[in-house]
Amino acid sequence: MRAERRNLKRRTYLVSRSIVCLVVGGALGSLVWIPGSPFLYGIDILLRTWLVFLGTVMAHEGVHGHLGATKRANFGWGMVALIPSLVPFTNFRRTHHLHHAHTNDPDRDPDIFMQPGNAIEIVMRAVAMPHQWYFWLKRRNLLDRKHRRELVLNYAIIAAAFGFLVAWVGPERVAWGMAPVLVLVSVLLWYPFALKTHEGHSLGAAETRSHDYYGHLMYWLSLGLSMHRVHHEKPQLSWIELRSFVQPAPRGSWGGLIPRRDIKLTLLLLAVLTGGFSASPAQAQFRWRALSTPGYAVGGMVAAAGPAFAANSIESGVTVFAVGLAGGAVAGWMVGGAAEDRLERGQPLSGGQKNALRAGTVMAGAGVGALASFLVINADAGGGEGAASDEAIFGGLVAGGAALGALTQVLLESRLEPGRARADIGIEPGGRPALVLNLRW
Repeated sequence: MRAERRNLKRRTYLVSRSIVCLVVGGALGSLVWIPGSPFLYGIDILLRTWLVFLGTVMAHEGVHGHLGATKRANFGWGMVALIPSLVPFTNFRRTHHLHHAHTNDPDRDPDIFMQPGNAIEIVMRAVAMPHQWYFWLKRRNLLDRKHRRELVLNYAIIAAAFGFLVAWVGPERVAWGMAPVLVLVSVLLWYPFALKTHEGHSLGAAETRSHDYYGHLMYWLSLGLSMHRVHHEKPQLSWIELRSFVQPAPRGSWGGLIPRRDIKLTLLLLAVLTGGFSASPAQAQFRWRALSTPGYAVGGMVAAAGPAFAANSIESGVTVFAVGLAGGAVAGWMVGGAAEDRLERGQPLSGGQKNALRAGTVMAGAGVGALASFLVINADAGGGEGAASDEAIFGGLVAGGAALGALTQVLLESRLEPGRARADIGIEPGGRPALVLNLRW
């Protein structure tokens, strides 16, 4: 049995180290290639985003000792895996162990920083998350001389790697090839796999503090990071070993394409008996008006474009555009408001309502792309030999914006319906009677 376990570890080290080499080489080496169109640039950014994300997942494996048999091996491979993300492995290793020891404790869990006050904060906090760890540790006097030495080494290697790239491919390619990626990776990593996997921030039994995602699709896309509850309960298991704990994707999730979480909330039976069984506070909710209103406003303007350009005067055309904009905004407000009201009452949305919200999010993304295209076209009015045509720029950025809207919708999809609960009477690990709620989110 021990020999078999050792062989499994060796195979795991080999597979995971190979992934580190592939994702770091792919993320940085692909900067040598210069995309020839906005569409190819979008593909370039999305592919590099996923590669950098997988590098952070492998660094996470190193934190738990799954990249090598020694601390030095795990430190070295973990540090390499994080080079494309510009994050020092030293800070990640220290804070992540504290996160496991004090999960969801507002005073002692460093990852509590991801809790946003509003939706706008999500992106800002996600980008700042790995860089605020140093200050979090410093305020608590948790930085010793060894930590600082390792931190200097981390940053020196990151600076050397990117300095070489700047000298090779130029600062413009590195900046435009990495800046959007770092923002997207931050949101992709910290929103679904730090905020959503601990949403509710329970301080109860271990199984209530973290949540898993259903389905093998999420498992493979995240290389096991989707199995968050199991990981917290069994951190000695590598990402390969977590595969056996994956639960099938529930019905209605399109085979796992729409992320759904398995959330377990534990309520003491005494509280239920004295206070009654109230509706779960974890109702799926999102301020859909914030996306549907501007999205349908864009749709209204597009619908008004034909009549506006056919108008006899500029004033008439502008009036038609304004009517389309206002009418679309009102329609979007009503679509989002109706959905919010139903979700707040715990009622499911119909298929038509869901599709209406999805359309609003995609149109909002397309509108952002259209605005970006006007800025790019006006900034490059002189053109030049080899410059992309205005139509190509407009089409590429609108398509990219719509794709970004679709990606946003995928991340928000679980908010289209209330959580579905199944209650069971059980016993907590401490021996106390409890009511366990299994919520499919």
